[in-house]
Amino acid sequence: MALVADVLASIKKRSGVEGSSASGDGVCVEVAVLAKRAVEAKLAVIQALNGRYVQLSSALQDTSLLQARVEVNEEQLHQLKTTLDSEVSPSVAQSVEAVTGVAAHLQQAEEGLAIAQQLLAVHDALREAGDHNIAARFYDAAIALNKADAILATITPDIEILPGILEEVMVQRNNLIYTLSQIWSKSYQWKEEQMQNEQKKSITLLIRNWDKCKQEALNDLEENQLLDINQVSSALYVVDELHLRMAVFGSNLMKNFFKVLVSRPARVSLKDSGDYYALSITFSTAPLNKSSNKHNMQPSPHEVFTSCEQVLKCLYDSGFSSEFDASAVDTSGVTASTSLMTLLGQEISETFTRLLINECLACAVPTSRKNLDQFDEVKLATEAFHAKLVRIGFYNKSERSILEYAANVDTVFSDRACAHLLDTARDLVCQPLHNTVTIAHNDEYPPLVLQDLLPQ
Repeated sequence: MALVADVLASIKKRSGVEGSSASGDGVCVEVAVLAKRAVEAKLAVIQALNGRYVQLSSALQDTSLLQARVEVNEEQLHQLKTTLDSEVSPSVAQSVEAVTGVAAHLQQAEEGLAIAQQLLAVHDALREAGDHNIAARFYDAAIALNKADAILATITPDIEILPGILEEVMVQRNNLIYTLSQIWSKSYQWKEEQMQNEQKKSITLLIRNWDKCKQEALNDLEENQLLDINQVSSALYVVDELHLRMAVFGSNLMKNFFKVLVSRPARVSLKDSGDYYALSITFSTAPLNKSSNKHNMQPSPHEVFTSCEQVLKCLYDSGFSSEFDASAVDTSGVTASTSLMTLLGQEISETFTRLLINECLACAVPTSRKNLDQFDEVKLATEAFHAKLVRIGFYNKSERSILEYAANVDTVFSDRACAHLLDTARDLVCQPLHNTVTIAHNDEYPPLVLQDLLPQ
């Protein structure tokens, strides 16, 4: 409407200014056209407003409906949350707690099953050890006992029956060790015989010949069952008892054989008496004459080497050469197989070498330079003796002490010559300055008796 008013005002203004030149009809026509346009414009505006109003009304109606639905949904969500908080959440919590409990019980059941399986394995190992022990398969019995110990080491100590099982393992192990000890004591026996009339002494090592034994009188063994010394050695090695037995045996061997062979002449002999090999040394027990030189009574290095070689060779041929399985024990420096001779060397080779050097080679070093060339024979004998001991396994290849001592004879000779000069000087200093006698008086007037005070 304001638009129409503005148009009319403009027309009136224009007709006032230009009224003299325009006709009244033309103005009326323009006014009519403008009015028509105004009416058309008004109708168009009204129609546009009506369309917009209809759209707005529809949108408002849709908005109200949507708001109502939102409120309904919000109420439903609130009710659902209330239901979840009051009913579902406690049920879920109870379910989680139940599942956790079930998982804990399942874990306990699995642990119990694992322990039960371990205890069953220990039971089977103990049963196998007992059967092997009765059948004289001592190595297999020792392996089974070690297996049982290894399994028991992984079981928690709070099991009620564990002390009883440990006691059973200990009893079977002690029984096995006792049986092996009995067989070992029957295998190697020392005997000593004193021959009073001849002033001689004989020391004998009896070595059991198990290959010729037809029956063994042990309660655990069946009749006519042959024993294998390798089985005994392997079993003792597995139960960690062989080193102790070899230490005792080596100590007796050093005391009864090697120290005697180095210090005085002795005869070595080996006899086969059926069930036993008799390895003996026979030597004189007569006291040494004070006027005799101790070194003159001592055997030469060649004689010592020969006698010691005979002893070790007898041991080697009578069972010490057989290799037995040592792979079941994880010990550094020990290969999959070893022998009694190798173990004997590990126990006494150091003491044996020191004895040879101090009591044999050192005494063989000459005290004068003119006799120094004679020591070359001792060198050759030492090299040959060392090679034989390496070949039988008593020495390992890295043990070269006696070779190095014999090779450094020049240094040893100087020390030996100085010691000999000092001994000679000491003997001269200790001699009396004058030969004196005592005249004894006798009431019956016999001839005077001269008593020589010089040492005889």
